[in-house]
Amino acid sequence: MKKKIIGVIICILLISTIVLSVEALHHSATPTEKPVIGFVKQSGESQFDINLWGGIGVNADIKNHGTTVNVTWQLEVRGSIIGLIHKSAGGVLVVQGGESRWVSTGPFLGIGPFTVTAKANDVEKTAKGIVLLFYVIILS
Repeated sequence: MKKKIIGVIICILLISTIVLSVEALHHSATPTEKPVIGFVKQSGESQFDINLWGGIGVNADIKNHGTTVNVTWQLEVRGSIIGLIHKSAGGVLVVQGGESRWVSTGPFLGIGPFTVTAKANDVEKTAKGIVLLFYVIILS
């Protein structure tokens, strides 16, 4: 009986990994065409908008409303049930005026609530989310 239960759990994990991997490939192939899950805020007078969504890791779309500039970006994730998640990613990229670029933390492992801070030059957004093993859901 224990072997059957373990077998079922392994099958569920394998199937969910395949489904989520296909979803991640779709997101990386068409980052600006997909709907944003959970959290969108307009930046008002700023040159940039940052839209956050989940999936495999935390993802962000940085939209430039001004002229072409180098954008210094950073995504930082902290939290989980016992505070073990501390994942950050960042860099510099060129974003043409009127265009957007997709960035990501990449996958990370954890269980429970977390906080993500996204920065693009002078714009900073903070959101809360939940991670279930490696799948991220942005809540606010």
